Amino acid sequence: MHNNSNKIFHSLPYPAILLKKQKEKFVVIDINKSFADTFSLELKDVYNKDFIEVVVNTACFGKDFDASDVFTELNESFKSNQSITSDIREYSIVRDQAANRDIYYINSVTIPLIETDEKREYLMHSLPDLSERGFKSTAEANFMFESGLESLFLINKNLNVVSTNKRDSEQFKLLFSGQVKRGDSILDLTPKERLTDLKKIFEKVFSGRPVEENITVKSPDGSERYLYLKYTPAKNNAGNIIGAVVSINDLTHFYSQEFDLMQSKIKTESIINSVNGIFWEAKADDFTFSYVSPQLKDILGYTQEEWYSSKTFWLDHIHPEDKSYALEYCMAQVKKGLDHKFEYRMISKAGKVVWLEDIVSVVSENGTPTIIRGVMIDITNQKKIEKENKDLVIKLNERVKEQACLYKISQLNSSKLSEKKLLEKALKILPEGFQNPAMTEVFIQYGNEHFKSENFKHAKSNLTKEGKTINGVELVVSISQTKGKKQNASFIEEEEELMTEAIIKNLILQLNQKITLNQVEKTNSQLKNIMDQSLDVICTIDGDGIFVSVSAATLAIWGYEPEELIGKNYMDFIDQADIDKTKIVAEKVTAGNDVTNFENIYIRKDGKRIPMIWSAKWHKKDKLMYCVARDGTEKKKAELALTERNKFIETTIHNLPIGISVNNIKDGKATFMNKNFCKIYGWPEEELSDVNTFFEKVYPDKAERNKIKKRILDDIKSRDLERMNWEGVTITTKEGKKKIITAKNIPLYEQNLMISTVLDITNQKKAEEELRKSESRFRGVIDSQTNYILRTDLEGNYTFYNDKFKEDFGWVHNNENLLGINCMESILPYHHERVAETVQKCFETPNKVFQVDIDKPAKDGGVKTTLWDFVCFTDSKNNPIEMQCAGIDITARKTAEDALLQKSRQLINLNKSLNEQALELENANKELEQFVYVASHDLQEPLRMVTSFLTKIEDKYNDKLDEKGRRYIHFAVSGAKNMRKLILDLLEYSRTGRIAEEPQKVDLNEIVENVLKIYADSIEAKNIKITKDTLPVISASKTSIYQLFKNLIGNAINYSANNRTPEIKITVSESKDEWLFSVRDNGIGIDPEFHEKIFDLFQRLHGSDEYSGSGLGLAICKKIVEFYGGNIKVDSKEGEGANFTFSINKRFAGNSLT
Repeated sequence: MHNNSNKIFHSLPYPAILLKKQKEKFVVIDINKSFADTFSLELKDVYNKDFIEVVVNTACFGKDFDASDVFTELNESFKSNQSITSDIREYSIVRDQAANRDIYYINSVTIPLIETDEKREYLMHSLPDLSERGFKSTAEANFMFESGLESLFLINKNLNVVSTNKRDSEQFKLLFSGQVKRGDSILDLTPKERLTDLKKIFEKVFSGRPVEENITVKSPDGSERYLYLKYTPAKNNAGNIIGAVVSINDLTHFYSQEFDLMQSKIKTESIINSVNGIFWEAKADDFTFSYVSPQLKDILGYTQEEWYSSKTFWLDHIHPEDKSYALEYCMAQVKKGLDHKFEYRMISKAGKVVWLEDIVSVVSENGTPTIIRGVMIDITNQKKIEKENKDLVIKLNERVKEQACLYKISQLNSSKLSEKKLLEKALKILPEGFQNPAMTEVFIQYGNEHFKSENFKHAKSNLTKEGKTINGVELVVSISQTKGKKQNASFIEEEEELMTEAIIKNLILQLNQKITLNQVEKTNSQLKNIMDQSLDVICTIDGDGIFVSVSAATLAIWGYEPEELIGKNYMDFIDQADIDKTKIVAEKVTAGNDVTNFENIYIRKDGKRIPMIWSAKWHKKDKLMYCVARDGTEKKKAELALTERNKFIETTIHNLPIGISVNNIKDGKATFMNKNFCKIYGWPEEELSDVNTFFEKVYPDKAERNKIKKRILDDIKSRDLERMNWEGVTITTKEGKKKIITAKNIPLYEQNLMISTVLDITNQKKAEEELRKSESRFRGVIDSQTNYILRTDLEGNYTFYNDKFKEDFGWVHNNENLLGINCMESILPYHHERVAETVQKCFETPNKVFQVDIDKPAKDGGVKTTLWDFVCFTDSKNNPIEMQCAGIDITARKTAEDALLQKSRQLINLNKSLNEQALELENANKELEQFVYVASHDLQEPLRMVTSFLTKIEDKYNDKLDEKGRRYIHFAVSGAKNMRKLILDLLEYSRTGRIAEEPQKVDLNEIVENVLKIYADSIEAKNIKITKDTLPVISASKTSIYQLFKNLIGNAINYSANNRTPEIKITVSESKDEWLFSVRDNGIGIDPEFHEKIFDLFQRLHGSDEYSGSGLGLAICKKIVEFYGGNIKVDSKEGEGANFTFSINKRFAGNSLT
């Protein structure tokens, strides 16, 4: 492995093993220390051995360990080059020679490591232990409920308040306008406008899903308060939901503070996304805006009328440096039909620069983009914050030495040093806070004592600060700097004073430490209250890593009450991947080094992984680590978004269809070129990077080269962006080919950069030349057409028409010469507007064909419907010059289409109605089946409870009950068992045909044998004689076929006659399309009157005291047989036995015989 990979591997805090693929096995290459310690193995024991054999043969995993799943995961990861995470497995691991075992719950992770330089492939298989400690006692949970900082109340499933905690008054008043008492209905306390939403919330909670919401309420003083509510299902010991716990947190203070830059940024983005945006709509082909929202005035200062006054208003007001990028990027994404977003600057009406993020949605018809819509969000403040953040980082870096000095001063321990020793030590530390310690002189006066630095020369002090300790002794610190050859002040004057003042305060603090120790102890309780009010986790940890104190914020962030953490090792809650690096940082802190912005992952009580940002400091006297931890979830999201965004921008630039390069203005050296820049110029990047080589290669003609150079220099000097657009420039490739390009230069004078974009238009120029050559040939073709051909000027007056057009429509103009006559005169008035709109589209998008159908007057007084292709031709400068139109008579086709359209609409409406009815029927069936299933399932629990308690009463009080009492209990238990049997049969009936099971080969001989085994006792007791044919093997659901034979054979056994030897015969026959089965008995038989009725639900012909059963068995059989495309019936007479026959269609089952 590379060094970085090797370091990561050996620093993992959980067992990990490095494997290499060799043929069809994975051999061990290396193990980390955690693996060796956990499994008591050394690398020499397992090196180059098959990992699966190691797993199976090593006693540490247990003899019954199955390694097949592990091999499958390794193989999948190797083949797919993807990380694989397993399900959690239970491992029994030997921990010592006495063979004592620990139970581990391991969630293994397999990661492929590919090193292309040595062409070797590895897998890293790690085994993180996810074992957790159990929950604490109910008493402790009750204590946490009562002592929590948030307002809590428990409600039952009838929405009545069961209990509340002690902090209910203020927050309950805000939410419910009054106190909350046990027994109150939450619906009576809630405002009417929130009742509907609240009922929906509790429906979700009682189904097992927690719900969170943020609401705004008015306080008594009229101010707004922000409440965060969390609804959590409450369960009893059996895991059943009995109600809900509702917690209320007042987050008003949280929302009113800007804790750090990231929260400010998130808040700013939230405001921008929800309020500060310009909504707009435009055409996809030419970006003509059809709508901009009124926020335009607030954000850019322009009115809607000003925006609509020019088709290019948006482009004209984009910042010059962003104009080319914004237009070309947006056009490229629209052309692909892709939704996208991008940032650029616009110039407001007041002349200010406004940063916008434009989020664009593309609407396409038949694969062609037609409309684009979006919102321009003002992100100027966000950009300002980002710049301030960068400036702040620079400034903070300049303060590092100052803070290091102040930190060392603050760490002087007055409890272990005498006052004199403390000041002597401080004398050596102070110069380190300046850029030139050797030139910094320090003089300290403490009462009658004087302390001087070794280089002190009685120089005049630049700064002197003084103060008094609490016992009245005066302390004076003087700082002076000698002159050097390159003397620079280490701070600006104000910061020098602030630092010296801080030094005085720190020294006085150290001297006062003994005096103030008692006062500090008295304030401990106040500090605890402050800790618990913080939204960040504030805690102290001793030298062994044990939580000593923890603030209340752990409940919201980690899901643990503080009492659950105190006394536990903080390492127990850290993600396995971060344990080693956390240990390293903790060692630095305990060594006296403060740590800020350290990040690791904590595991919440519910198993979620939470990124945390830590600041920590070791208190030498207390021997405690003081820590503040903040939830870093939003920071991680922002970092990931920024990384993805940068990657997206880089990929986009390299894949743009235009060439882009960035050069220094002063020396012309290229600092960046995308792939298409080199491709268009036809030269390698190394030959284009140098400006002189570039001009010599691309413009071999010296005169032309000098002309181009002069023009570029003149453009740069002029600072005129318009003249930097170049059209029709001829270049020479390395192969000597000539190309024609357009180019645009965008200078960034402040950055000394020139951004150049180029586009190859060689083929376009060739196409234009070919078009001009073919025009004369085209004129001849027009004259021979039998359809309508005509041309008009830009005002719509005829400049050309063919004979067919004059023949059909010349009569409208009295068959005179039509040249110069306006074409609208031969168009029926109700189509004038349609024609005008089509012509306008042609003007906006010249050289593109637009189709329109037009009604014209016919000679017979009727209407002639015609279909036309309109196109606007342009000159070489792309200016419109004329309209060309080609049309055909589609009157007959239009008539037929109208009739067909009418029929189609009727069919569509009919089909829609049928689909709606089918959907309603399907939903009704699903709801009915689900109701039966749920009702049957939920009814079993109370029956089990009744049976259980009656049995316990009988056992406990048997000696106290008379015969009648025991008989009553027997009746009740028997009734409950019969009811449970009925429910199970109902449940089975609801499942039949509803729960899908993969069909498989089912041997019916095996099915019948299994059924006979479960009835073996009854068969032996009744001396039943059973015979059967050799049955086929079919393809079906094994469960349903088993149920079918079990019910029929069970009935034959159950209803056997007492006056003769019972006999049951099972036979089979087949036809071309189906199997026909028979189950015949000589039992009590069935009256023909009930032959149909017995297959209905709950139909019984005998009482439960005579024969057991629920009345559902034959209904289930009927449903199963019909599912397989067959029928079932009975042939029987009372007292003569019964013959049940049923068929199974071979389309639903295989037809092979055993």
